[in-house]
Amino acid sequence: MRQLLSMIPPRFILIFGCMTLLCSVSLAVKENYPFSHFPMYGDPNPERYLFWLATADGEPLPVRNYTGKSSAQLGKILRTYADKKLKEAGVRRRDDLPAEYKETVGKELLTFLRQEAASLKQTLPDKLAIMRTDIRYEDGHTTETASVYYSEAP
Repeated sequence: MRQLLSMIPPRFILIFGCMTLLCSVSLAVKENYPFSHFPMYGDPNPERYLFWLATADGEPLPVRNYTGKSSAQLGKILRTYADKKLKEAGVRRRDDLPAEYKETVGKELLTFLRQEAASLKQTLPDKLAIMRTDIRYEDGHTTETASVYYSEAP
């Protein structure tokens, strides 16, 4: 046994010892900040929403084909525009923005998307809607509720 251990390079023993220590610490700490890079998986929110682009009559549009932006990016851009309006509106949450601020956010987003589409030599339909789908998990069931966040239709 001694002969076998003497054949193992000291560097390997050091590396193996460090890995063993790291694994032990990780198991002891578990999924706690800052040792977890994915805290959202430890305690998922039962409510989530997403935004998507549609024609004014609610027909979904392939936003990536028109603008090069994904639906996830659409939501992030919308939230960024909405966050800029929070202080001006005197509210803390995006969901509490008054209708006139949501309208401004919607107009800004659609202007941006039309510019992106033009840069890709695409043309978006004249009348668009930004849709919001709320996804909830309650009592073992998932429900989806779509609503209009902003529409250019009268």
